[in-house]
Amino acid sequence: MSQLNSISSLTKFNFSLLSLEQKIAIKNEGRPTPNLIIVKESKGKDRTIKRNFNIDTYDKNDWICGCDITNKLFCFPCVIFNRSNEMSWSKIGIDDLSHLSAKIKSHEKTQTHINAQLSLKLLGKQDIRQELSSAFRLNIQKYNEQVKENRYILSKIIDCIRFCGAFELLLRELDYALKTHLEKATVFKGISKEIQNLRFRGAIDLS
Repeated sequence: MSQLNSISSLTKFNFSLLSLEQKIAIKNEGRPTPNLIIVKESKGKDRTIKRNFNIDTYDKNDWICGCDITNKLFCFPCVIFNRSNEMSWSKIGIDDLSHLSAKIKSHEKTQTHINAQLSLKLLGKQDIRQELSSAFRLNIQKYNEQVKENRYILSKIIDCIRFCGAFELLLRELDYALKTHLEKATVFKGISKEIQNLRFRGAIDLS
């Protein structure tokens, strides 16, 4: 475990000011999990109960980390992003073994902790929300371009029908865009026999 990933270092500097490469390096190196020397005694009704830190605590909770200088437990995501309202998990540290299980359950239900965990998991990855937003904008752009092209083609078809109708001529292509449309269109081309017959019978009012 490097000095950069130690809790004493992480609680001192502003993680948000680091470069993306440094942030990812800290994430990849992972949380510090030293075997802490925490011994707590509490008096029962007829005896004194002695509790020692169990290193299996790290395995049961993937967000818990430890500081071998203060001999206290911290929340790795909350330390990094400094989002927890519970200073004990992000700044001060936990060494109350008597109520540790209750403190763990309480902390992992908080919204700030959940947000910090999510931010840590997404760090270095493209945010799915940004991907969806980008795809949405691209679809809108393509749709608008298609609508613009369709309107242009329709206006040219109308112009062509007006012109040919005035002189009783066969429909002709006016430009490259219209020519491409007539060659590739599979749904509506605007030059069917019915349309041309309606034009000559005066059934289409294009005024």
